[in-house]
Amino acid sequence: MTKFIDTFNLVVNIYTYHEELEGKTGQYSDGTEQHVMYVSNIERLTGVLICPYCHDYVTILSDTNKRANEYFNTHVEKCKSSTHEPSILLHDVPMPICPAVLNHPTIEYLMAMGQMNQFKAQRGFITYDFETVSDQVMKEITDQTTLLSQLSKLSIASTEVFPNQDKSYELVKRCYILFDELSENYQEQLDRYELPPNSSFAHLWLAQTFESAEEIYQCMKYSDENIPFDKCIKVLGWNSSRFDIALLWDALDCELWTMGVPIGSLNNTKS
Repeated sequence: MTKFIDTFNLVVNIYTYHEELEGKTGQYSDGTEQHVMYVSNIERLTGVLICPYCHDYVTILSDTNKRANEYFNTHVEKCKSSTHEPSILLHDVPMPICPAVLNHPTIEYLMAMGQMNQFKAQRGFITYDFETVSDQVMKEITDQTTLLSQLSKLSIASTEVFPNQDKSYELVKRCYILFDELSENYQEQLDRYELPPNSSFAHLWLAQTFESAEEIYQCMKYSDENIPFDKCIKVLGWNSSRFDIALLWDALDCELWTMGVPIGSLNNTKS
């Protein structure tokens, strides 16, 4: 026991039993089987290397990327000799250290003007989630590559949250909509947004998303146009945004609208 404790640097607590119960047996686990496991190498189990000194420098454990492991070892050697004492880098000009205020343009402006009573929460956003089905393809791309299946879009579930226009934290309304081509009023919705008859439900969802984003923007803006605020409307992909955004590329790349400032690239999309 002593060798085991010293090897793995463990703290073991040993408790004594009551003398009157000596020689008697009892069921501790009430019939359920108990298992105890000790992980001696957490980094090997998780595949992540964490600096044992600063606990901030992290790298992925890799057998192929030797350079990343070398960078990690170099950092550990430098970090080992550091004192790790907290320090504050002061600005050249005397300023209050309040990043929560200075990094928030709205709060910074309202505090400077003495108008914090006009602050309101920016809680408007839109979420979406694709429902897909896997279709068997079995298509030979090259001599060594065969496409077994591909995903087809069935529907889109979308939620729109509209914040209150005043300074309260209450939400005006929360809308949940399901988009698919089998709905009864599908053609009426296409006519409403002046979309071509052959448009998919992804086009329909994008058209309503742009319209709802404008409404959310009007709810989030201040009556005083000089007050800055976050003008970006959050559109969040539920579960897997990077996977879902790939299903929207064909709907985005059409003559109905254009992307002015794309974020990311075709290989590394962001939403």
